[in-house]
Amino acid sequence: MINMNKVLFVICLAGTLTTALALGAHSSEIATEDTWRVYLIPGSGGTAVNPEDSIGTPYAGTSTLDNVLDDPSVKDPRDGTPPGSVGMQGMAVGSWYRPWGNGGAYGLYQYDMRRPVTGPSYYKEWKDYMLYISDGQQPPYPSENLCLIVGSSGVPNSIEGMPIEYKLIMTFHPASYNGPTEWTLPPAPEGGTGLTDWWQVKLPAEGALCSSPFSGTGPLAATQVYGYRFDFIVTPEPGSLLALGTGLVGLLGVIRRRKS
Repeated sequence: MINMNKVLFVICLAGTLTTALALGAHSSEIATEDTWRVYLIPGSGGTAVNPEDSIGTPYAGTSTLDNVLDDPSVKDPRDGTPPGSVGMQGMAVGSWYRPWGNGGAYGLYQYDMRRPVTGPSYYKEWKDYMLYISDGQQPPYPSENLCLIVGSSGVPNSIEGMPIEYKLIMTFHPASYNGPTEWTLPPAPEGGTGLTDWWQVKLPAEGALCSSPFSGTGPLAATQVYGYRFDFIVTPEPGSLLALGTGLVGLLGVIRRRKS
């Protein structure tokens, strides 16, 4: 008669090993880079989208330099310069909102660097990316769409053998907007080096066209009145964590029963 405990033990061990091998295969297909950039490119203009309408190219990135910090409230040497003047009417604007001005004043900046994404959580986020259309000091030309274009350079789909996902979470939008507020991006293109080679979403320009999305200076909760705001998040792929966790839990259960 077959011992059921032994059968369960073999099944759980096989499932765990299969998951581990799958993770290893995934990581061997795509390079696990320590330094990479995700470009967030604003675009607008009539019914078409043109990334050249953007005023600079903000990005979220990682760096192995010792002086790079993970604290977004503190400006480290790799964190970006202001985007410059915003005056052209109808121009799409995208920037990070950070307290890096004189005396801690808030402002808009072009890039934000972090330490490489590592275990055990494999979770990292870049908060408060602002997206809007500048009306300058003149009536803007008609802009029906505002677009957020995501590009990449050396972006991995797995880190240290753990498959990961990239997400965009909309945390503020015009009152008239009733569309999606969360997106899981498709896998990044292997060897991506272009600014527009990954993914994009179109958004209504209504409520996002203004001379400034802020009513003053200070925390966003009190000052943002127009435009869109996003968090960019790197997080472990839920399916991989669930499969690995299920296999380990089953294996531990069998081991406990064998000991008892």
